[in-house]
Amino acid sequence: MAVQRTNRCRRAYNEEKSELVRFDDGDILDVERYVFRPELTEGLAVFKVPQLLRGPLFLGDEFVSAVKAAGLRGPEFIQLWP
Repeated sequence: MAVQRTNRCRRAYNEEKSELVRFDDGDILDVERYVFRPELTEGLAVFKVPQLLRGPLFLGDEFVSAVKAAGLRGPEFIQLWP
C-alpha cells in the first residue's frame, strides 16, 4: 500500500464539538476529546490543523496500517477519533 506524503493543514478540526480546556483568555490549553469533520480528513495520511499548529501531528488509518504492515517497531499510535 503506497502512502502519499503530505504537509497539509486542514480546517477539519471541529472546535465546537470537541471537548476543550481553555485559558481564561479563551485560548486552548488542552483538547480532551477531538472531533473532526470526516469529509475533510478522508484519505489524508498525515495532517495538522491550523487551530493547533503547535499541537499533535494527526495520522490517518492508511499511514498507521502501512507502518504496521512494514513491521516497523517503536511508534505507538493512540486513536483520537473514530
